[in-house]
Amino acid sequence: ATAPTTLDCVTTSLHLDAHGVGHWEADVTNPGTATIATPNSTSTDITGVTAPGDYVFHWITRYCDKTITITKQGTTAVATANSPVNYCVKQSASALTATVPSGNNLMWYTQATGGTGSTTAPTPSTATSGNTSYYVCAVDGNGCEGTRTEIVVQVEALPTASITADATICSGGTATVTFTGTPNATVTYTVDSGANQTITLDASGNATVTTPTLNANSVYSLVNATAAGTLACSQAQTGSATITIAPLPTAAIAGSTSICPNS
Repeated sequence: ATAPTTLDCVTTSLHLDAHGVGHWEADVTNPGTATIATPNSTSTDITGVTAPGDYVFHWITRYCDKTITITKQGTTAVATANSPVNYCVKQSASALTATVPSGNNLMWYTQATGGTGSTTAPTPSTATSGNTSYYVCAVDGNGCEGTRTEIVVQVEALPTASITADATICSGGTATVTFTGTPNATVTYTVDSGANQTITLDASGNATVTTPTLNANSVYSLVNATAAGTLACSQAQTGSATITIAPLPTAAIAGSTSICPNS
């Protein structure tokens, strides 16, 4: 029968030859299921040799059981990495990291299968919001690659906010100030350049506050908006709403005159 052989990382098939009358059988302890094309022929192709390890095939005749060992190179090592990796838009990002068992190196990809790998870990872009998948695998001493591990990078959009209010009210009245923006965000604002105050937008991105009684013009100004969630992405906001106070109307009466009785 054919002498033992070694298959490299990418080769998954081979050809076997034997003498006499018999049949081929795959050993039950093989690391994977391989297909014997013509089991009852002295000459056969073997396919599906994908899992790494030693494969034993038997050529069984009436008189003997001849074994052939095929060593399939490969690695079962798997890269370990944290996923997802989260950033805010425009946040400074670091190169991705992963670990592999001793004796293996890392190879990075931008797709689940195929593509060209790199030994340099990618640094995600945070220019725009959205999710991007990267992949990493272990590479053994023979250059064989293991299963790819997916790392999802999630870039969260920065929150926004705007402000409006009743433009003019009468002195001694109150006004409604309306905030709109990113749903569930916390908006920081000031009243007449005073201390920071906060209000949380609802799931539709709206919130209102009623002013105290006003007798003078008042300005509500945005400071920043902070998104809900673990990252709490935040950015400064501009915009203000001025409430103008209209004075209450006044009236006066004066003067005297003389009239005749019964006039």
